[in-house]
Amino acid sequence: MKKLTSLLIAAALGLACGMATAVPNLTGPIFNPATGHYYYLLDEANWTDAEAASVALGGHLATVNDQAEDGWIYSHFSTFGGINRHLWIGLYDTDQTVNSTDRTTRRSEFAWISGQPVSYTNWALYEPNSQFSGETSTPPTWEYYGHIWDPTDPFLGQWNNYVDSATLFGHPLNGVVEVNQLSRIPEPATLALLGLGLVGLGFSRRKQ
Repeated sequence: MKKLTSLLIAAALGLACGMATAVPNLTGPIFNPATGHYYYLLDEANWTDAEAASVALGGHLATVNDQAEDGWIYSHFSTFGGINRHLWIGLYDTDQTVNSTDRTTRRSEFAWISGQPVSYTNWALYEPNSQFSGETSTPPTWEYYGHIWDPTDPFLGQWNNYVDSATLFGHPLNGVVEVNQLSRIPEPATLALLGLGLVGLGFSRRKQ
């Protein structure tokens, strides 16, 4: 029983720590009948943390397959809570050691983290490699992650690539999670409470 109790405590604490560092979920799941998938909006976070939170929810940052899905994501999440938000999607640079200065070639260096083929894109006119971005500075600051511009930008609703940051021009970057189907696995909070309950039960039996 002592060994089991120790394992349960470790598991419960591990889950609790995981919850403390996870990116909070602002809203969702919201069902999109056109794709048959569910979507969440995450709190402000960089792309890497937002993708990790997406995997924990059973999916990835959103793969945008057509204009209709693009518009649906933008209309549902870009002003959620009355706040203008840039939206992280699952587009990323697959090989950060190779970065072309040619815009057409640079666009081909991005792929979906879900592994789905890139069949649709909505890059803003001068992206990637905008003359205003770090990619054209000397030395360049390469921007590896794709997002949708918020409603205050001249290219609102279109795509840009950016560094692994949680904000851009003073506005939050929020991940949009896409999940094929909802998981029936209990939420981390439920599992943590269950673990702590089992620990308490173990101590109670020892006292009897």
